[in-house]
Amino acid sequence: MPLDKPNGAAYSRPGWDPDMRCECFRTDPAALIAALTEPAYITQWQTAAAEELRRLADRRLAEHLRALDQVASRIATFGVDVVAQQDPAAVDAWFTDAIAVGTWNGWTLPLEALGEQDLAIEPLPRGLIAADRSSEGAALWLIDDTTIALARWREVRSDDGPARARD
Repeated sequence: MPLDKPNGAAYSRPGWDPDMRCECFRTDPAALIAALTEPAYITQWQTAAAEELRRLADRRLAEHLRALDQVASRIATFGVDVVAQQDPAAVDAWFTDAIAVGTWNGWTLPLEALGEQDLAIEPLPRGLIAADRSSEGAALWLIDDTTIALARWREVRSDDGPARARD
């Protein structure tokens, strides 16, 4: 028997809770993509990624960040439209990470925080452009024309304290 969820999705897996705790934001997706692909933002993300890589012990996550760094470099060099046409999944994975890192660090992005919510996101395609297939770091869903949901599951260890959840 399907379980109806607030966003209209139905689930039929008994005993499985499809809700995920997400940070939600209101945005104009086109304006958000424009902000993410500004050269200064790309550089800011690459600097943060390089710093994180110096402290990271998880080999799979390090490989993921290195691959995202290459995507960021390609976007900076060739433009997002060209790179997205060649590899939409990679661009969308970078968008997800760039949003997760930017919101975590309080960087300026065209986002209005709506708070955390438990959402039934399972049937929705992942990513800002619905092409993200990555399994590391964070996940993002476009809930409707102006709302995104971000789930974080990466841990960061700082030199001065315990691990904390991050994008």
